[in-house]
Amino acid sequence: MLPLDHLPAGEGASPSAAPEPSPAGPTIRFTVYGVPVTQGGMKAVPTPAGYRQVTTGGKGLLPWRQAVARAAREAAEEHGGFGDRAVVVTIDFRFPMPKARTKAQRRLGVWFHQGRRDDIDKLERAILDGLTEGGLIADDGNVVDVHKRKREWAGGWLGAAIGISPAVLDVDEAFR
Repeated sequence: MLPLDHLPAGEGASPSAAPEPSPAGPTIRFTVYGVPVTQGGMKAVPTPAGYRQVTTGGKGLLPWRQAVARAAREAAEEHGGFGDRAVVVTIDFRFPMPKARTKAQRRLGVWFHQGRRDDIDKLERAILDGLTEGGLIADDGNVVDVHKRKREWAGGWLGAAIGISPAVLDVDEAFR
């Protein structure tokens, strides 16, 4: 995972870092700046021409997904995409710390993010769809493992630190 405290504040996407070596291939890491937004499911909406599928999501979903897609596109252009390979994704969501936190929690600078509005699976959905739109992965169905966490921060940048690497099958583990 990225060391989180050294990154600059701002909106949008960061340039991707150099890929890290791994037995299966490089791990590509990048940061998307802004407040993460959830993405709900698909909903059928009636229109005069019939039904239309609409993605439901939080306010600001489109700009957030565009920022993720832009960062994924930059990473794919710089390091190459993963195509149809199975991948592992790591996501570290950073939210602003609400003023309601205690002084002790604020002094720590970081705390668990336990918002009902910010369901971690719906946050993940927005990221994976953005990675697909950006061309870093061919389809979010190729993601075989996801590691994710939500934290509140009293200062510093907000957004998501994302890492993607080729999946490695541990044969010993598979046959236990």
